[in-house]
Amino acid sequence: MRPGISKAWLTLYLAFAAFFQTANAVAVINDHTCTVKITKPDGMVLTVDIKKDRPLPEISSGSTVEILAGSMEVAPAEGVVQVIARDMVTAVEAGDRITVMVDTETGMAEYSVSAGGLEVIAGNTTITVGKAQSVQVRSDNMTGIAEVRSIKGAIRTDTVCVRALIPEHMAAEISIDDATGEVNVKSADGSIEVSSVDGSVRKKLSEGETFHMTGCVPAGIQTFTNMTPEVDAPDEDEGPDEFRRKRYYRFWPLFP
Repeated sequence: MRPGISKAWLTLYLAFAAFFQTANAVAVINDHTCTVKITKPDGMVLTVDIKKDRPLPEISSGSTVEILAGSMEVAPAEGVVQVIARDMVTAVEAGDRITVMVDTETGMAEYSVSAGGLEVIAGNTTITVGKAQSVQVRSDNMTGIAEVRSIKGAIRTDTVCVRALIPEHMAAEISIDDATGEVNVKSADGSIEVSSVDGSVRKKLSEGETFHMTGCVPAGIQTFTNMTPEVDAPDEDEGPDEFRRKRYYRFWPLFP
């Protein structure tokens, strides 16, 4: 062993080298500065600061990348990578090229798509972002409200049976009442269009107006497994506080 290099440091170096091996790497983080927590499919976890002037880690398909601060671009060559930002989650597939920026002060996560597209899950709401579109999203676990603001392009959201179309530079606040299952969509900035997913109900909301729809899910909530919506209802002996706790701290695994 070279003088001055302890066994502990050598072990740490080899662990980093193994983590960032490129033999099976299929997804790459490009040219951005951020702090991320990476979980590989085998369960190995590493938190790392990625700087523009340092070599960039390559990440294997099936990994989870949680952005703690800053911004990053993800562009898988094949397979799929799960990206988490401020309690929002999305799956980035081969052919997608997205940039995600996390603002730790406002709690907002911004998603921009330069190739492909993605679906961001925030609570009970799925936000669809297409090529050349950008959106800011904030999910408040205490109130259950998802705030969605279009930065570029018309952004579509789906919350169980309610769809909202948010024009560029407009914003909406979306939530589900835990007790009744009622979906609420408020135009928070500008005017937006809301409808039932089947198109039978349509309404244009002016700024400050709220749309309510009942009957979507009876006292239940929407969760996601493998990007597929599922509906959970509280157990008969489960009070509203326990049901709400399960909702706020539930994680949506995209990989079995």
